[in-house]
Amino acid sequence: GELPAGLAHEPVAVRPGTSVRDEVVMGRTDERVWSNDVHAAVNRWRAWHSSYDGRWIEFEDPEGETHEIPLENSYGDEYAARYCARNHDLERAVEREVDEPTTAMLTFTGSSGRPGTRPPLADHLREVARGLDAALDVLRDALAGVRRVYAVAWEPHKSGYGHLHLGVFVDRVDLNPKAFKPVMDEHVENCELAGYDAHHNSPCEKHAGEGVNKWDSADPECDDCDNPVSINDDVSGIGDYLTEYMGLYGADPLEADPHVQAFYAACWATGTQRVRYSVEANEMIDREYRRRRREELGFDPESRGSDDGDSGEWTA
Repeated sequence: GELPAGLAHEPVAVRPGTSVRDEVVMGRTDERVWSNDVHAAVNRWRAWHSSYDGRWIEFEDPEGETHEIPLENSYGDEYAARYCARNHDLERAVEREVDEPTTAMLTFTGSSGRPGTRPPLADHLREVARGLDAALDVLRDALAGVRRVYAVAWEPHKSGYGHLHLGVFVDRVDLNPKAFKPVMDEHVENCELAGYDAHHNSPCEKHAGEGVNKWDSADPECDDCDNPVSINDDVSGIGDYLTEYMGLYGADPLEADPHVQAFYAACWATGTQRVRYSVEANEMIDREYRRRRREELGFDPESRGSDDGDSGEWTA
């Protein structure tokens, strides 16, 4: 298939501050990067991914036995299966460890412009990521005193450009979307491509005036309202949502739609992680995994044993 309109022959990166792999760079100066175009970058990513086929790592265990395991990368089936399991372990862990779990889903974007004026894919990706990093710094203050963990997942748009989903899981049921206004504002202030309108909840004409402010008036069930921040009073299904955002359901990535492959090439070129978790979320995932393994092996799943000294407490 063809890449999105106007994208194929655009450079994948030009900004000197964007770190990109040597495989897609033709030259660098302090002022700019000369990179391959998106079409060439996609072909290089495809070749890199294909190079893993049939490759194995050999190692020796403490008993002197030799083992082989297939070499994998973050776009392969093994990675997809592992992170699909981690997303569902996080959902189960939150349900198990929290009395009144609430999910806030925040969406961070950056304008990709129009054909002919679009920013390079990799530059756009890292600029949106820069805004998110700043937003995460103020998340603690926005939820002061509230226990929370979070997961971040990239999702490609039909244009080939990426946007971010931040899933925040808290132990509180009376959370209001406007509590996240400082978080969204911080992203906008630190991402040159982001606008306030796209990062503030606002109602459609039908729902305008129904709440005390625009944030409260926006109906999360209405397709015509803008809801970059949505609140749910549980975590049911969040493992599926995160997995879908990450593109972990589906066929071989080399058979993915062209816009998805363009996005993958940009992530590969910049070393961008398509999913990451807060420290506390990783700890919860690990606890749930160990619990699940104990149950599979026929042990008491609630008996944590000496391998888990974690208190199970969240960030306050």
